[in-house]
Amino acid sequence: MILIGNTDSLNCKKIIPFLEWMNYKPVKNNHIVGTEDIVISFDHYIDTKQHPYTKFLFFSSTRFPSIDIEKLKDNKNCVVINQSQWKYDLWYNLGTCAFTNMKVMPIPLKKVDKEVRKENKLFLIINNRPHEEEHFIKCFVQRRLKLDHKIFNKDNVDYKYISECKYGIVCSGYSFQYDVFDYAISQNVPLFVWDIEKMSDDLSMSHPKIYATSMPHWNDMCGKRVFSNENFLSNWNEFETNLLKYTPQSYFNSHMSYESCLAKFKDIIDDIVVKPREEVVSIPEYIIKNNETKKYEIVRNSDNNATNECEIVGNSDNNAAKECEIVGNSEYEDTTCNINCCVRWW
Repeated sequence: MILIGNTDSLNCKKIIPFLEWMNYKPVKNNHIVGTEDIVISFDHYIDTKQHPYTKFLFFSSTRFPSIDIEKLKDNKNCVVINQSQWKYDLWYNLGTCAFTNMKVMPIPLKKVDKEVRKENKLFLIINNRPHEEEHFIKCFVQRRLKLDHKIFNKDNVDYKYISECKYGIVCSGYSFQYDVFDYAISQNVPLFVWDIEKMSDDLSMSHPKIYATSMPHWNDMCGKRVFSNENFLSNWNEFETNLLKYTPQSYFNSHMSYESCLAKFKDIIDDIVVKPREEVVSIPEYIIKNNETKKYEIVRNSDNNATNECEIVGNSDNNAAKECEIVGNSEYEDTTCNINCCVRWW
């Protein structure tokens, strides 16, 4: 397995420990020689038809598909991994499904070995929201809650502090690096989220008015989510009342942990279609019917089933003498020969 493309990306750094946990040995190498079984690419698309024996997985850190994704058109030996159902739906509606196969799998995180003791403090994440919304949420925290708190933005995150918090408040656009939220959920920190409903709610750039969310990995186990400041106080009181009932870590363990993503990753790999690779299997010796021990080599196509037929050609008789070649399906006792193969004796 090799990793290509932007191997310094956050996605790549996060997935390497997961691959190693599965006993893969990923190597960063932008040169593909064609003998690789699996290639994982980050933010870099290539025409995979040039490597028909290799399975390709493409991860993208961009919200929108790049034009280079057209290189994958009609290629069966590749798949694009979307890290959330929201992103999958977005790309699907933009027509990416017409170019290539897509699947959904989050970048997995390791389970917490020991939960950090929670203190009576909170964290607040504010990013790319209208000034009046940011002002509203800051005043609410400072004047009503009066708890020890820290405010984080995209460029300033203290993960240790987040793990120690009683809860977190999120008022963010969709463009925030949501691995921070995934981390909070993995640490069993309930979240109160003032979410967005469309991309244009994010002020980082001009966006179309299509569906978006700041919390792509979420369900009601993780906390409370609202979409405006109407009835804000009653929604907050509901969140505080149910604080001990929220179990965000349970959601994380069943959707984003190594263990929960293992089967998803294997299914994605198994579903990729590649041209069968001709295997050369060297076996030190084999006892033929006249009990002579000979060295031999099997060249096989592992995807074909045996039909119990064979053809003996070359300098041989029906007893397979020293110099002969058997082409077809062997019926010898060694089960490795019981496939569509070519057995050469010498």
